[in-house]
Amino acid sequence: MPELKNEIPTQEELWVYFLEHCPWMAAPNKPTFVDDPQIVEAQTRYGCLEFHAKLGQVMWEALNGLNALDRSHPLWRNTNRRPTVYKLDQYARMRLAADATDEQALWTLAALDSWFGSNNFGEVYWKRLWELGRLDIRWPIRAGLWHEMMLNFGGGFLADLLIEMAAQQEAQPILEDLAQANDAGIRDWAHEVMVLLSESRA
Repeated sequence: MPELKNEIPTQEELWVYFLEHCPWMAAPNKPTFVDDPQIVEAQTRYGCLEFHAKLGQVMWEALNGLNALDRSHPLWRNTNRRPTVYKLDQYARMRLAADATDEQALWTLAALDSWFGSNNFGEVYWKRLWELGRLDIRWPIRAGLWHEMMLNFGGGFLADLLIEMAAQQEAQPILEDLAQANDAGIRDWAHEVMVLLSESRA
């Protein structure tokens, strides 16, 4: 990956750098993995294209926020003082420490966890956004679906999250739609999530 040449890069330099790390943002509405019908259906019918674009948008906004941070700030100590995607986690956590309701910081951390496939695709931050009343339930469901497509997470992680959020009712119509997918893998995943949610109410 190329390095940023300037300590405070221009928008153009920062964008070029960003596309090297998040290349799908060059064409966020174009399906990837076009040879895989399951992934194409997840993207085009079930919102994973929008989810991917949202991750890119969130990370781009955070990168610009980081670039605007005064280089005398303690966050830059012992670094090359360049705004990289690998500093976004620390930047977002700093913002969240200052304001536990910082929506952009919560979204950034959820996006990073989703992007790296870590921490159950950002469940802690999805839950906090939900508690603040600032989350469309479709976003964590899309995150769960995308990670099923990419990493075969299974339905347990999403079911656990929906139970913790007490969002079973809001999620039900979306899961029922997913259960009508053409692809058996998507259908099976949706059924698994719904069965786990049903068992939680038993």
